[in-house]
Amino acid sequence: MGEVMVQVGRRFEIAGRAAAANRFELAAFEAGEIGELFENDVPRASLPKEGPTAQIPAMAKAFLDDVPPRLTKAAAANDRAAFAAAFQYAAGMCNACHQSAAKGFIQVPSVPGQSVPMLDPLPPPSGSAR
Repeated sequence: MGEVMVQVGRRFEIAGRAAAANRFELAAFEAGEIGELFENDVPRASLPKEGPTAQIPAMAKAFLDDVPPRLTKAAAANDRAAFAAAFQYAAGMCNACHQSAAKGFIQVPSVPGQSVPMLDPLPPPSGSAR
């Protein structure tokens, strides 16, 4: 599953960056590629060896049915606000699945144009030396 999710993350990041740059044709293409990954590769991928996984197939199917069409429709309309809303919705679905699989540390940003996964610095843990 890991390698496929890396591909999904990369394509999601490119789609977001493309929409933020008003390159909607590229954003639509990447949304379509995400759909193909969820249709063809995600169902065949091995589930993570750690954490709960029984919910992943149903969550992946829900993502496939809902997210790529939303992203593609917004990109095809050259509608930055609609794309941002679809992107935020998609990120919420990604993060919910990651949380459910005990992989909540893999955070997908809700704003187009940011790195996927999020790599912004967090505050240091309390009691740690800088």
